[in-house]
Amino acid sequence: RPRATARESVDLPALLRDTAALLRNSAEVRDKHAIELELEGEVPVLANPDQLRQVFWNLALNAIRAMPAGGTLTIQARRGDDGFGRVVFADTGGGMSPEELAQLPQPFHSGFAGGAGLGLSIVFQIVEDHKGKISFASEMGRGTTVTVAIPAQPAAAAARES
Repeated sequence: RPRATARESVDLPALLRDTAALLRNSAEVRDKHAIELELEGEVPVLANPDQLRQVFWNLALNAIRAMPAGGTLTIQARRGDDGFGRVVFADTGGGMSPEELAQLPQPFHSGFAGGAGLGLSIVFQIVEDHKGKISFASEMGRGTTVTVAIPAQPAAAAARES
């Protein structure tokens, strides 16, 4: 279980650029994979940056693993009108059945050969600890989209920091 840590102002696009750079240089990504970033200018949230890096890494790696024959991972960051910053990971992999989607929250259940089934459990816990939300949309043969919503940094706090 991730330990409770202090929150600070975190810019989602900056963290996602770092994640994409690490991913592009990882052994899992091949020439047949494309990683596209669609990032708004600044999307400040109140979060622990190391824990968000873990969330983004786990979700990006799952997306790449879901495309063994290659494909495109599109990563987006934007502000929501509901007080949340949103990050979207959309892959062009094989997708998941409704039964597989229903099993996602269960620890030790992996959709990948050799997987321990803990990556998404960690993601769910970190998002919950941040009072965020996570949702999955998937269709067999059409890929998967994961949306993570993290509470935005209050405007007054953001103004004090700048």
